[in-house]
Amino acid sequence: MLRKRTLFGFSIFHIKRISCIAAWFREKVGRRLTLVPLSDLEARDGTADCPVWTMTGKDSKFLLVWKSGRPLLPGRYIFSFDAPDGFHILRRPKIYVGTGCGFSENEAFELQPELGRGDKFIAHFHLPNGATELRFDPSEDKGRISIGNAEIRRPFSRTLHYLRLAARILSQRRKNGTSVYRIIRAGIKVLAKKGPKGLAAEIRTIDSNSATLRGSAMDPVLLDYEPRYVPVSQSSPPSGLPVKVICFYLPQFHAIPENDEWWGEGFTEWTNVRAARPQFQGHYQPHVPDTFGYYDLRDSKTQREQVEVAKLYGVGGFCFYFYWFAGKRLLEEPVKNYLSDETLDLPFCLCWANENWTRRWDGLEREILIAQDHTSADDIEFIKYISVYLQNIRYIRVGGKPLIIVYRPGILPSARDTAARWRDWCRKSGIGEIYLAYTQSFESVDPADYGFDAAIEFPPNNSIPPAVTHLVEPTVADFSSSVYDMSFFGERSRRYPVPDYPLFRSVCPAWDNTARRKRGGTVFTNSTPSVFEEWVRNAARDTLHRFSRPDERLVFVNAWNEWAEGAHLEPDRRHGFAYIDALRRALITAQSQRAVLLVTHDCHPHGAQLQVLAMCREFQKAGFSVAVLALDGGALQNDFQTLADQYMNCESASSLDRAAFLKRVWATGTEVAITSTVVSGSV
Repeated sequence: MLRKRTLFGFSIFHIKRISCIAAWFREKVGRRLTLVPLSDLEARDGTADCPVWTMTGKDSKFLLVWKSGRPLLPGRYIFSFDAPDGFHILRRPKIYVGTGCGFSENEAFELQPELGRGDKFIAHFHLPNGATELRFDPSEDKGRISIGNAEIRRPFSRTLHYLRLAARILSQRRKNGTSVYRIIRAGIKVLAKKGPKGLAAEIRTIDSNSATLRGSAMDPVLLDYEPRYVPVSQSSPPSGLPVKVICFYLPQFHAIPENDEWWGEGFTEWTNVRAARPQFQGHYQPHVPDTFGYYDLRDSKTQREQVEVAKLYGVGGFCFYFYWFAGKRLLEEPVKNYLSDETLDLPFCLCWANENWTRRWDGLEREILIAQDHTSADDIEFIKYISVYLQNIRYIRVGGKPLIIVYRPGILPSARDTAARWRDWCRKSGIGEIYLAYTQSFESVDPADYGFDAAIEFPPNNSIPPAVTHLVEPTVADFSSSVYDMSFFGERSRRYPVPDYPLFRSVCPAWDNTARRKRGGTVFTNSTPSVFEEWVRNAARDTLHRFSRPDERLVFVNAWNEWAEGAHLEPDRRHGFAYIDALRRALITAQSQRAVLLVTHDCHPHGAQLQVLAMCREFQKAGFSVAVLALDGGALQNDFQTLADQYMNCESASSLDRAAFLKRVWATGTEVAITSTVVSGSV
């Protein structure tokens, strides 16, 4: 039998394996980048490692140079840099790819930074054909930013996630007294028999009750979700709801001559929806409509059915997108039909979608199909034309004032001047005062800066969700879409920051614009009716807390029927009425704030403590406000703090602090306490 050659006890085979692993690790660790300014950039103060750059124009560009100069292989990459002063100044940052023939708009990827430290920019992107050079366009606006320690690397993908998962399990089992040897031996057996995926499934099964396995926004995972079809409700429409829900409504479900010319005869939004295909394992495409079918909005029967379903589930109004291009109007026929049919008794308002129409569906200034021409004269013509809508008895009002929404006020020459012209014309024409709001689709400023009254959230835009692109398994060769975690929105809504100006909350059932964008779209996974229900409930409660007048208690939904963006309350064949039913349940339970206090003797990862943590999660899902009182700390303390609405560690608090905590808990309406031990009798 041939003997292996060895060196200090290692076989040549082992040495080769170690060399391969080392090479793989070097590739994963990444390449340090030098930023070479190309245009609209000036170096200012700062340090040699982290210079401050002033973006002097709207076309600032860096060439990204790495030491080896070797081309980047096809695959996924992570681009990151230190930003000590934050990176929120960056608007629509992009990576441009060069493959030897210069840079092209067709090889550009908009970067979506991950949620995390505000001083670290991290974004995932995909190079289907590799790259010989890269260009970084940091922002479409002027400003200053510090950039240091820039690098590009390959992600560890699922391997890193499973290693972290295993480390958590190992740590937890060691604290419980389980032999490390037995854990490792059992893991190796499962790995040999079922492979990496089988091992991951086994780990999840073993610790399915542990909150640490779910991860956080900093450590997102893909959830296992089995959709359940929900039929239409047989209940009566809900009454006495705490907030008015207004759904953004797209009228592009009928043919028009302009779309025939630009996209082909008979084009409607359904053209994109029908053609959609899944791009990775578990990707839900295409979305197939259920009850309403592939409708034509010129049919009055369709709008009548939509209104009936909306009222059945507690929707309080539609917000129609209104397309005005210097007097030319597109897609208005369904809106005009709605206005003229008084039997359609659901309230409505208008949102002026005041951006260009382009082939990329992004409103920018490339491949424009029809452009905006914002002038002072056009301001008057616009408000004069829509006045017939504003005076309708069904038009939504805030404080008695017709609500007018502008999609992107930031691209008007002077939004403040436009607002002043509109207000003046409406006063002189007998309409009276108007209520102006804008969607935070691209900007998030005080509406007073524009002369407006309020702002409206517009998720998923401007949300910085956690990226999970590196966790999905593509099923197409040229996969270049970005994938994010939808469950983040439910978690974030538990602790809404308090805004400094009037801000209406918005929610979104799901999001996936690959039907419209095809290559390079944006997909949100982990979207479920339960996540949506929690988000709606929390948005409604936040609205109740911040607005005292009933007509100001508005919550918006993006959207009623954005089928090509995967954002629709209308039923589909996969979920039926599940999402709009979740909306109804959330609205019914939002007004009655139920609260409970959970008491645990410490936060160590043992049976009773894990049960309390699981109860905390389940109470949250059921709409309870949950307070947690721990008699001591432990490894699970961060998990308790993250989940609970209120948390206190008695060991590190004074008697006065404990008394104040219990008073706050009582003030939220908490009358029930559940304790895991009689030791808690001390408090």
